[in-house]
Amino acid sequence: MDLKEFFPKSGHIQRLYCDKCNGHLDLVFDDFSETVSGVEISINGLPMLHCPKCNEKYLPDDSRFAVIHLHEQATKRSSDIVKVTRNKTNQDFGFGSVPFIYDSDDYKYIPGLKRPWDEGFLTPVFFNREVLLKYDSSPTYRLSFASTTYGEIRRGDDFSMPFGLNGNGKIVMWLGDIARLPEAEQYYLRSENIESDHSIGSEFYDGQIECVFTDLPKEDDLFKARSEFLEACFTKFGSKIAHLD
Repeated sequence: MDLKEFFPKSGHIQRLYCDKCNGHLDLVFDDFSETVSGVEISINGLPMLHCPKCNEKYLPDDSRFAVIHLHEQATKRSSDIVKVTRNKTNQDFGFGSVPFIYDSDDYKYIPGLKRPWDEGFLTPVFFNREVLLKYDSSPTYRLSFASTTYGEIRRGDDFSMPFGLNGNGKIVMWLGDIARLPEAEQYYLRSENIESDHSIGSEFYDGQIECVFTDLPKEDDLFKARSEFLEACFTKFGSKIAHLD
């Protein structure tokens, strides 16, 4: 491979979508071994973006820069071999007092999450699906869905919390949003908190990061179609055919 291939093309931004199928990519940690412009570079555990449908892999920007940096160091030492094992970042972003489980590599390597302000705010935190049972059954809370996999938890005017459901059936929320909740709510969430599976591609990600509007839930489509049908009947026959609007 030529070192030039690791420099992003002009105007190119690595996103969380496969170039072939446009499906969502997952973050994986894989071994990289290539000869780059005369230098044999091996990196164990390099963060990559993987398409589960096409089995294609892409390098996040920081992984590209890591390869470029290692090549530069090898050239300065007049070495043609570089072998390293990457250590995970394991950074504590300092949000809130409750110690949630999350992976700071998600924030650093998943496209669209890292930003120069509020470092770590958009770190994904993962939960079992059962975490929603409390909010669905209690009259104190309102659980609403913008789509089948993108919703919001609300408690009056106290707080609102967006959440998503990823492809593996895990609930995803942002670390910064969680830290704004009352401490009692945080401890409840912590009880269902699980390790990251590094899969955040979802309608939640599309809406929150890419500002892509989700499709209406099937229920909304049904009510819309019902209303259009009743209106058409009233226009044609001049009377209502439904007992309840």
